[in-house]
Amino acid sequence: MNLPAITDGTVALRPFVASDGEAAVSWVAGPMSRERSATDGGPVSDEQDARRLVERLCHSNAYTVVVDDKSCGWASLYADGKRRGHVQVVLANPRLWAQGIGGRVIRLLQRVAFDHLEYEGLQVSEVPETADSARVSLEDAGFALVERRLKERDGTEQVVVDYALDEVSYHSSEQRVFLIHHGRSQPEAEGLLVGATMDPPLDHIGRAQAEALSLSGLLYGTSECICSPAKRARATAEQAFAAHDIPIAIAEEWGDRHWGEHAGLAASEVPRAQDGLLLDPRTGEGEADVMKRLQGALRNLPYGGHLAVVTHGCMIAAVLRHLQPRLGTAGGLASGIGIAHGSITELRRGPSGWRIIRIGDERHQQGRRATAESA
Repeated sequence: MNLPAITDGTVALRPFVASDGEAAVSWVAGPMSRERSATDGGPVSDEQDARRLVERLCHSNAYTVVVDDKSCGWASLYADGKRRGHVQVVLANPRLWAQGIGGRVIRLLQRVAFDHLEYEGLQVSEVPETADSARVSLEDAGFALVERRLKERDGTEQVVVDYALDEVSYHSSEQRVFLIHHGRSQPEAEGLLVGATMDPPLDHIGRAQAEALSLSGLLYGTSECICSPAKRARATAEQAFAAHDIPIAIAEEWGDRHWGEHAGLAASEVPRAQDGLLLDPRTGEGEADVMKRLQGALRNLPYGGHLAVVTHGCMIAAVLRHLQPRLGTAGGLASGIGIAHGSITELRRGPSGWRIIRIGDERHQQGRRATAESA
């Protein structure tokens, strides 16, 4: 099938041809190839591998990326025989990095994949979690996280993420649900488990985190906020949403976990099970109790406009375990400790069910944290 040329007015994609090969080899085999990928950190590192890749490009659904009438990279949609495309994007010009060009390319590829090639889905594999620009491009384009795992690269172990987008979700209007981890309290700054039996207020860092949430563009269009009854959660919600006239409803089911005898202990002192979860307390809520409460909380979320839920790290981690078990174990997310205070985890609910779009996004906190910490 012949690929169409396509543009959004800023970026153009034209079908990749054999004469583009030498430039592509230099892009992917150059000394900075791992920084040139908008999706996976760079697929190859030597010229021989690069030439094999380019030969494959000449026989696949591949494009040359054009900006300002100049070729600056390539993009491809490898088909796997199951009407599913594997997305890869490489930008060669450093001045285009972190400028939103990769995201534009991905959106154009979506149009080709679903409207022209009639693919059933797209996927991107092994994106380093530290590749912020790549992750944001995919998340903003509606790709869902399907798996996080540890992988050894260049002699070091890092968390990599797989993303996917199905055709039904692409063409559907989905409800966005933002799970917000409340701002920090002093006991949490000391690494202690707080839980439902302790109710500390926000500390000065937590107040700055709540203020930063009020300015987050990611939350634009939120029509209602549901909030844990904890003081630090309510203060976060009021700071983030009250000035925007967004109603706030208190919901006990989104409250913190009852940690029993673990409350007030350093998380590092509490034994963990083999799967990374903190062991259940003898009193308070066990894992099964938390999951039962959480499932009811998800069912009770109203349909309609976009929602924000201000809750606790352990509850957000429980959502991840419930909706997609392969996401919550790598990189310190098993018990919620790895989900930053003041961060946003985005879910979408539509015809395909629940999809997890991003975990612990804290771009809106940049600068605010440094200012608060220096105060």
